[in-house]
Amino acid sequence: MLILMTIPILTSYTISILYNKFNIHNGLEKKADKEYVNTELEKKADKEYVNTELEKKADKEYVNTELEKKADKEYVNTKLNTILEMIYPIGSIYTSMNSTNPASVLGFGTWQQIIDRFLYCANSSKQTGGSKTITGENLPAHSHYVNLNTTEAGWHKHRYWDWSGMIKGKGYDVKDEVKFAINCYWSDTQGSGNHTHNVSGYTQTTGQSKDYMPPFMTVYAWFRTD
Repeated sequence: MLILMTIPILTSYTISILYNKFNIHNGLEKKADKEYVNTELEKKADKEYVNTELEKKADKEYVNTELEKKADKEYVNTKLNTILEMIYPIGSIYTSMNSTNPASVLGFGTWQQIIDRFLYCANSSKQTGGSKTITGENLPAHSHYVNLNTTEAGWHKHRYWDWSGMIKGKGYDVKDEVKFAINCYWSDTQGSGNHTHNVSGYTQTTGQSKDYMPPFMTVYAWFRTD
């Protein structure tokens, strides 16, 4: 029996293709080797390694020290008080709609409250005066002259008791002349007495005190004494 066998003939081209496939497969095995990949990842993502590197680059103690310097409350408050002291030196005035003493708000100084006073700009300070009511003392010095004459009046007369009678001359039995009443009656004096009076002088202040306030809005105010 004759058996025919076909033997493939490998050309150089065919061998080249087979070689390349083999090399590609080996290369893929290398690049996709799980153990290799995991080893490399463990190196790069090793927690201890990462933490060590981070500790070097972001030293907690160093960072905390710098933050303490920049955000130190005492330091910030000191700087803030220095600025406020420049804004409100001794003698300055603090006004507010709030009744809280500035010493509590600002944290420094002794403050005296101003009550029932308008602020008046002058060439000296802390002087007080004036009144919110009008009285004679609040008005400019003045007076009113008066010169009056009364109407004529005063005419009158007086009534008196009178009598008429006989007079006996003196003689041997009468030492002096004697008048004997015969008729008694009431009589009046002659009327007179019309006159006038002159009145002159200056009036005095009279009347009641009265509030005289312009439209206003109240506020709380203090001035720093220390």
